Amino acid sequence: MKKNRGQLLEDFSEALLSSVSGFVVRYKRTRARTQNESKAENEYDLIIHNTSSLFPEFGNYVLVECKDWKNRVSYPQIAKFLHTIHARACKTGILVAMKNITHQKYNLTLHRAYDQDGIAVIVLDEGDITNVLSGVINLSSLLRQKYERIKFG
Repeated sequence: MKKNRGQLLEDFSEALLSSVSGFVVRYKRTRARTQNESKAENEYDLIIHNTSSLFPEFGNYVLVECKDWKNRVSYPQIAKFLHTIHARACKTGILVAMKNITHQKYNLTLHRAYDQDGIAVIVLDEGDITNVLSGVINLSSLLRQKYERIKFG
């Protein structure tokens, strides 16, 4: 069966994020249902178990959402991802959005999520991935920089 672009990005993200010491992908393309619903309540592209001593502030689990869209990711998808992170009592999410997010004001939404709920959403885009693959920066350093930018502004 031929994989679509989204599945290829999920596979790539799994390999990339697994390269971080202590990041263990536990689940991939998982759907969770509530007891009273037949429809999936949440869908997870990747769930990482964080055993890394480098990122204890990320919490035990990191949710990953992958978007290989032709356009930037917009507010409804960002809000849904924030809701999912919050509902699962996670502290960190990674949004792999090849075209980034639509508007600078959504960055403020992500900052507010940290200020109000302690939730950090790290956005990795095509430029970030190119920099990691070309050796301009290693992934752990990039994740640290982006996390600190969210935390400290």
